[in-house]
Amino acid sequence: MEFILTLLIFIFVFGWLAAKFFPLILTWYLKRKMKNGGASFGGFNGSAFGNMYSGMQDQEAEIRRSKEQEGKVTVTKLEEKEKVIEKNMGEYIDFEEEK
Repeated sequence: MEFILTLLIFIFVFGWLAAKFFPLILTWYLKRKMKNGGASFGGFNGSAFGNMYSGMQDQEAEIRRSKEQEGKVTVTKLEEKEKVIEKNMGEYIDFEEEK
């Protein structure tokens, strides 16, 4: 009976410690691998599957460019499209809200 209780306590403590430290260790490991460019991450070298982190590099470059151009405002107007109403769509009914 004493052995079973000791085993259960050991499993409980080990599980609790693993639940607390595993996310921290995993985060540290992934950050370290991503910092190295992901060349060894999962065995992909970028030639056959493309660069896994190219989106992150593009995003970082965009952030750098936006910081350089801080205060500059660019306004682009979208082209207005003409409404196309087909004859078989039915008729238009304008509803008014009555209280």
